[in-house]
Amino acid sequence: MKDKKRGCWQYGLTALAVGIATQSLAVCPVSAAAPATQTLNIDAAKTNTDTADQKKMAQLIEPQTANTSRIVNQTTKAVSLDLDLTKYTEESQQLNGKTIKYRAYRNVIYVAHPAAAAAESMSIFIPEAYFQQGTVNGYTARTAPIFLPNGVGGYMPGNISEPSSQDRMSGGANASLVALSRGYVVAAPAIRGRTTTNAEGEYVGKAPALIVDYKAAVRYLRYNKDRLPAGDTEKIISDGTSAGGALSALLGATGNSRDYEPYLQAIGAANERDDIFGSMDYCPITNLDHADMAYEWVFNGVNDAHQRPQMMPPTGNEKNMIAMPAGQHMPSNIKVGDKVLPMGPGPVVQPQAGGTAKTDRPANAPQDNVAATPMTAAEIKASADLKKQFPAYVNSLKLKDARGNKLTLEADGTGSFADYIKSVYMASAQSAVDAGEDISGMDWFTVKGRQGHGYGSGEICGLGNAHEGSTGF
Repeated sequence: MKDKKRGCWQYGLTALAVGIATQSLAVCPVSAAAPATQTLNIDAAKTNTDTADQKKMAQLIEPQTANTSRIVNQTTKAVSLDLDLTKYTEESQQLNGKTIKYRAYRNVIYVAHPAAAAAESMSIFIPEAYFQQGTVNGYTARTAPIFLPNGVGGYMPGNISEPSSQDRMSGGANASLVALSRGYVVAAPAIRGRTTTNAEGEYVGKAPALIVDYKAAVRYLRYNKDRLPAGDTEKIISDGTSAGGALSALLGATGNSRDYEPYLQAIGAANERDDIFGSMDYCPITNLDHADMAYEWVFNGVNDAHQRPQMMPPTGNEKNMIAMPAGQHMPSNIKVGDKVLPMGPGPVVQPQAGGTAKTDRPANAPQDNVAATPMTAAEIKASADLKKQFPAYVNSLKLKDARGNKLTLEADGTGSFADYIKSVYMASAQSAVDAGEDISGMDWFTVKGRQGHGYGSGEICGLGNAHEGSTGF
């Protein structure tokens, strides 16, 4: 990540530039997902992973890696898709002074022939009140919506989003625990990502594995609709952030699409629908083709990089990481048995010699090195070229505001599009000030009418620059 004045302004401009100006698929939270416009009628024979078509598809979706053979790790015995109601634990957590009681059915494999079982399992959490014929927030066991969060980020493997009172991002309760407290059933799937490997060290998370797994989780829930102790399988609501937000948007927009059917058959997904009721998508990055120019539009001119020592959580394989030549940032490689496999493309980097971690980073952010690495002349030129392309791309979208006014962007950073983006931030900041939040640490806002440490009467009247030396917005 380039060095910069860090704050919501920088992150937000990137999120808006990539997530609004360059979105092509995102579904605004909360929006109704695509309706079930077609009914699946898959022959039972087609779900048999030993059919000729099945084997042909397994070959077609091989990862483009010399060290791998096929994405589907066929098993000799199919995993049962029947939810086992005898295996659960009774648990509770505190939220806002209240005890949230629920039952947890953990690590349930949701496909019959998983490519990587741990990455294709889910945990289901159900409010305890429903087992006592009670209600929560007006919902009953029969009417409770199902919250389907994914933990995907950077198109890396998504972990099960366990209910927690200490969220990594907010520091408070996470969405799964809040959803339980409000009467939702939480079905949290693990999902394959681009670095997922099977027992043989083969990559099995190549696209479209992420969306295929998410769809398979929906199908599993519908397959078990008469076994689930609670939850309305016609009211499934997905949720994700960043790459996970894009995944949630895709799930909402591609319900029952035939394009994914061969892949779903390959892993033994249930013979059910995969359309959902709603999709919540936070800063979804759905248009990767134009994301680089949006990023350089914001950060061009910052020519030092503070490479992170490690972005991924510990995997137990760190001792097998292979050191990279000086100046090479990614991809790295990892030894799996006697094989050397690439980890990229991906955010896997080695600590730089002599570098120490920066200490001024937010608690929820990976650490950067203090020592800066200057960009090369070729990288600086590429950054400038990408930045130059961004206004023309934005203008090609022919965007309009709610009143129908055209939104355009000039090469110098001015224009109605820039004004619109600023207005979004000012409105958000004003809402925070009106609610009594302290935003005094954000020096890129101009606040009038401050009274001591109380900001309830403050007025947002302007924004500063994203950073020095850049046009930005």
